[in-house]
Formats: sequence, C-alpha cells, structure tokens
Amino acid sequence: MKTYIEDFISEEERAEVFSIGESSRNKIYISECTGVVRSIFERINEISKINPHERGYARVEHLTRGHGWHKDTGTANAMSWCSFGCSILLSDPKDFEGGDFHYREGKVDQKTKSLVMHSSDVEHLVTKHSGKRVVLLYFF
Repeated sequence: MKTYIEDFISEEERAEVFSIGESSRNKIYISECTGVVRSIFERINEISKINPHERGYARVEHLTRGHGWHKDTGTANAMSWCSFGCSILLSDPKDFEGGDFHYREGKVDQKTKSLVMHSSDVEHLVTKHSGKRVVLLYFF
C-alpha cells in the first residue's frame, strides 16, 4: 500500500512542527504526543485505520546521509511491530539538493507539506542530500 497526498498539512502546521527542532533521534511516542503532532497523526490514522503500536513514534529529522534501500520494519526486523511509515516534507525543495524519495518503481516528486505513506513492507530509499531537508516521520 502506498499513498501520496499533496498539501496534507497547513502552512501553520508545517511552521509549528519545523520549530520543534531537527534532532535526528528524538522520538515522540504516539501514545504521548499532543498538539500539532497528534492532530496530524489523527488525520493519517483516518487513512490507515489501524491502532498504532505502543512503540509507534514520530520524529522530526534532518539527516544528510539519506537512507539506503530498506523497509520500515528495520534491519533484521528491528521494528517488526511497524505497520506503516510516513514522511511529510517540511522544507522547501529549493533549500536542498538530493534527498529524493524513491520506491522501486521510481522517484516520488515530494512537495512541501505532502504526505508519503506506505505499509512497512514497501521497500524505499532517500538519497543523501546537502542543504536543509527536514521531514516529519511517523512509524506506527
């Protein structure tokens, strides 16, 4: 399952989440999240229609090294509990080079505020980049 929705979040939501920070490892557990991170997740969950796993989390990420081909269950099923992964681009694509999101079928032309969502068994990658590519990720 793969879904792409442009303008999934508002400009106000984008700015608020962007201000949370760019830590690449700070998890916000879905069971504990509030405010804009919670309201965005509730809209995402209307699409997935599943109860998030207790380990499900969101994270604001700025990671220039990219992510090679992988599934969201993680290396050696480190996240075997994960059913869905989502990425919402917070940066303007003019602010970075690279950082392309790909499925095996090809590149997704991800725009600012857009949602890319897929079941955790779908293989994908993000190319390395330079500049400021910031995303809001959900794994649940």
